[in-house]
Amino acid sequence: MKNEGRIEALFFLYFIALLLQALIEREMRKAMERKNIAHIPLYPEDRANRRPTAEQILRLFSLIERHTLLENGQEV
Repeated sequence: MKNEGRIEALFFLYFIALLLQALIEREMRKAMERKNIAHIPLYPEDRANRRPTAEQILRLFSLIERHTLLENGQEV
């Protein structure tokens, strides 16, 4: 962090990350509004959540895995 350009780049990446987080939250809340969903159970104990955060939304997708079947080294 001795170079001003690197510091600016770090701040720019931080800004992009915050922007993406805000967009994820906004899109989720708009979708909930369109579908007339008042709350969704995102907490571990399935409590209602009216304003889901990007962290909670992304946590839902963290356990998703994709598996591919191979037969003789070829995808089936």
